[in-house]
Amino acid sequence: RQVSELLNHAISKCTFLPNMQKHLSFLTEKRAAFSHLDLVQVALVQQVNRMAGIMENRDEKAFMQALAAYSYITIPSLRSSKNKMNLYLETAQICLRNGCLGQAEAC
Repeated sequence: RQVSELLNHAISKCTFLPNMQKHLSFLTEKRAAFSHLDLVQVALVQQVNRMAGIMENRDEKAFMQALAAYSYITIPSLRSSKNKMNLYLETAQICLRNGCLGQAEAC
C-alpha cells in the first residue's frame, strides 16, 4: 500500500501539460509498468478522467475518445468491484459531458 501511494504521488507530480498526447503516452507506459498495483491503476484512471474533464477544446473529440478508451481498457483489470463501479460511473459521466455518447454507453 505504501509503495502504491508513493508511486501515485510521484506520477501525479509528472505532467506534460499542455501536451496532453504526450501525457497520455506517459500514463499508458505507467499502466503497463504497474499493472499489478490496483491503487496505481485507480489513480491513473482518475488522472485520465481529470484530463478529459479539463479539456476545453470540444473539437478534439478523437482525443477525448482515446482518453475514454484508456479508462475502458484499464478498469476491467482491477480486482475491487467497488473501484470498478466507481470508475465506470466517473468515466461515463465525463464521456456524457464531453459528448462521447458511444464511449459513455460502453462504460
